[in-house]
Amino acid sequence: MFHELHLQGKTTAYDFYETLAHRTDNISVLEILSHYTEFHRALRLWRSTMALKRAGHGQDPGGIENTSNGELMVECPACPHPGRNLPERWDKAGSLQYLYILYLAVDANFKLKGKDRGLTDIELTPGWGAFVHEGQYQAHLNNYVDQPEINSCESEHDAIVRAGIRSSPGYSVSGAGLAMCSRHSLVRKNGVGDLQKGERYSNMDFIILSALKGVTLPWIIITYDIACQWSKNFWKQMKEYPPEMQIDPKTRVDAAIPGWHINGHGQPCRTKFALSYLDGAGRTCGDEIEAGWSHTNSLALSVREMAPAVRHETLNDNWYGWNFRKITRFPTLFAKRFKEARKMATKHRQAFVNLSDTFQKATIEKWDDMVKAWKKDHAAPNPFDEPRCETTLQDVRLELSHEDTSDTAKTTSSKHKVTMTGFLTIGLELEDRQYVLRYELSQMKEKKTSKQLADLQEKRATLSWLIQNFREVQLHYTPCMATLLSATTASDLPTNEHAENVALHLPSSWPPHLRSLPEMAIVRDPSPSTYHQSLWQFKKINISGTGNRLNTRILTLYNRFNTKIKRCAFRYRTARSALVILDPNGKWQDRLRVLHDKDIHGPGRDPDDATSKGRYEMSWIWLVARPADVELQKEEELNEGMRVEWAKGQARAERWEEELLIVQEEMRRVISFFRWKADWWKSQASRRQDTDPITLGGISAYAYKQADIGRQLARCCAKRWIPILKEANISPEWASQFEDLKNTDTPVKKRRSMTQTSPNTNHAEEEEEEEEEDRDDDEDQYLADAYNFED
Repeated sequence: MFHELHLQGKTTAYDFYETLAHRTDNISVLEILSHYTEFHRALRLWRSTMALKRAGHGQDPGGIENTSNGELMVECPACPHPGRNLPERWDKAGSLQYLYILYLAVDANFKLKGKDRGLTDIELTPGWGAFVHEGQYQAHLNNYVDQPEINSCESEHDAIVRAGIRSSPGYSVSGAGLAMCSRHSLVRKNGVGDLQKGERYSNMDFIILSALKGVTLPWIIITYDIACQWSKNFWKQMKEYPPEMQIDPKTRVDAAIPGWHINGHGQPCRTKFALSYLDGAGRTCGDEIEAGWSHTNSLALSVREMAPAVRHETLNDNWYGWNFRKITRFPTLFAKRFKEARKMATKHRQAFVNLSDTFQKATIEKWDDMVKAWKKDHAAPNPFDEPRCETTLQDVRLELSHEDTSDTAKTTSSKHKVTMTGFLTIGLELEDRQYVLRYELSQMKEKKTSKQLADLQEKRATLSWLIQNFREVQLHYTPCMATLLSATTASDLPTNEHAENVALHLPSSWPPHLRSLPEMAIVRDPSPSTYHQSLWQFKKINISGTGNRLNTRILTLYNRFNTKIKRCAFRYRTARSALVILDPNGKWQDRLRVLHDKDIHGPGRDPDDATSKGRYEMSWIWLVARPADVELQKEEELNEGMRVEWAKGQARAERWEEELLIVQEEMRRVISFFRWKADWWKSQASRRQDTDPITLGGISAYAYKQADIGRQLARCCAKRWIPILKEANISPEWASQFEDLKNTDTPVKKRRSMTQTSPNTNHAEEEEEEEEEDRDDDEDQYLADAYNFED
């Protein structure tokens, strides 16, 4: 009971024992001898014995002495294990070799400290579980007492800073370094080690190489929050370790920074060490290890008081339980991942195709060659690096001033010189000016200053004069509109209506029988949104933190761009509304969609967007074909800015497509591993012949019980996965082993309420039947409890 409470709620042995004592005598009047010391010793012996038993050493003729390093650790069934869960000729997979990558996540935790209390005790399972062998570990560290920790990363990451800080006074252990399989969050055998002086490379190298000892896979991806620094001398430092700990030089080892940690690094790290751009990474995040720390952080206050050996055994036991609980949740985990990968792979591939269709074939080929060259050699130009912005702040101000001057000079018309097309253009420009004036009014406070009122009056007077000129041209080309204008003089404006609210009576507002003028086309101009994103990046990189004056100036320009974007959105929505009236069934609707506020953003992910890089979806305005009459110079500028987004879009599509195949391979490996484990336990049943028949019967029975658990785990996974694979028209080869499940859906238990039963129903018999059905169907609970049964 204590063991279960400890694994689930981190209850300490002291609290549990005191609770039992209070249950016995809550007012402390009885003279009861304390058995806390005996309980603690018995707990250590029982916990170690159970770990050995569950690892199969009861069936081993060599006994406990035959235990090797890491052998008590619960292994991950979803990771690739040659000879256990990999298919024949898996090493000849070619372009699909990424299906057999081992993904390793590495991190350190400085909450798992250990006090230097001068206590010495004997470790009952030395190096047999998650922790490395302490003797070998300490002998290695003695050679790196004064090793310098060099940092050349822009991030000044806390992990490297801590490496140069001595451990806190009174503590012999400053924390723990850990390695786990990043996709499934199971702690690796011999994947944990104590830290003495921060997160030093010498400590972490030993832990990583111990976790990879015996691995013969050709491809490994290691995620580490300081991978940009750690990976520089990894191969060089590895030569100083024993041959059995070294990785085969032919093995490809890629280092990457976890998805969320990478945001704190500089631009070179964010492209070179990003999992999003790494072939074979799928949708691996690398930050799953942080969830593992949340499992052990609640133990920090108790383990820091323990002697070294007990501390190791307690943490080892918690990681055994953590790994086992992760395994029992595999049916749900991989079902969820498959559904998401299937959906997102289709969505992002289609988005990438749509984006590619907006550019010329030669441009796409140029970009594709650039991406391939960078993947082959990272010394080549990086396609994911943002183009260098050569525009200065004053250049931006000058451009805005030119645009403002151009806008002011427009709409000076004369009925003798204006063509019909010019008439329609002037009408649209006047409509735009009305919107701008209304927007400016909405930004003013209710109580306006004298200057604001004077400026407003001048703008209204100018707009009124322009509308009066437009009326003359309007009557010239559309005399039928005379009845819709003023009843007196068509050129007069209503005296009780401001100029910004006067109806212009453009063709889209006419009755159907009067619409005879040519329809106007809508031309997409994405430049404001592109400049908007570039301007924000310019401020972030060059101005932020340099003083109020510069920040205020850039924010003023930023607000002007915001106004310009809103103005462009108004133009688009107004023009589209006109098209809906003029040509409601036109093919233009395939390209010109309804524009929502959430669609108005640049092609790239905004800096403040909480959406992960792999799930970011580009706005539709960047996925439709551009007009054919775009200026060549403007096209080249846009292409250079869009090159990065095209490369990122390709990477997103590729990572999700990889994820879809990786998840299916992981499903297959889980099934194969469980069946292999069942066969392994079955082979252990008859190994011992050195004791009496009764004991041998118990040893054999336990082996067959564990073999049955392996088969039941495989069946439980198959029951959950076969229906969703069938729905996707996928028939995996391993499904043939579960023919009785292929035509059945995942069962859902339904409990009948008392109101659904007949008055003549025998409730006692019905309840008994329901209990029997629960015992048959509730396999998950059986599997969760199976490892805890006594012989």
